[in-house]
Amino acid sequence: NVYRCASQDPACQKPISIRKEMSIIGGAILVGHGILQMDNIVYFNDYYRGAALPFIEYVVLGIVILVLVFVPWITSFEFARKKMKASTWKKLQTYTSVPLFIGMLMFGIIMYVSRLVEWYPGILVDSWDVEAWNASHEEPLTMSSVAHFESYLLATKTYIILLILYIVLRIKKVRSKSHIAKQAVGQVPENPQVD
Repeated sequence: NVYRCASQDPACQKPISIRKEMSIIGGAILVGHGILQMDNIVYFNDYYRGAALPFIEYVVLGIVILVLVFVPWITSFEFARKKMKASTWKKLQTYTSVPLFIGMLMFGIIMYVSRLVEWYPGILVDSWDVEAWNASHEEPLTMSSVAHFESYLLATKTYIILLILYIVLRIKKVRSKSHIAKQAVGQVPENPQVD
């Protein structure tokens, strides 16, 4: 319903009319970024010494996300779309975009959590006791490092909130479509009575 309302707004018509082009440009940027980051996978042990969170981030999620970006991106080009049925193309876009968004948000969560764990071990307990931290750690704690920690923590929370919101909205959308489909075949009354 929100999409329908927005699509009737003239201000929304222009972006909707060029969404294919925006998808191709966005996909090119993401695929390019993924290819440039391949050195994190090739030289993983040199960079991260086998750390678990960066392994999940780059080697597992990174490759999955790159594939999930590549498939809808390449099928957005006219030569690929012409070879597919419209229903098949739409299913492919949906079945890749949902795990892609979830994967990207998970990537963000793991990226910032891994930096918190790697760069600031124990800081959750000691961050406000600067003297205790400086006495027990080689690298002194400064207000700058506390600010970095707070920014990583905020980014982690933001990604978690976005992931929860995305999943909740996807579930609502699926339920709404299911309800509309049932109405179409007469299984559910249009205005059900509430007892």
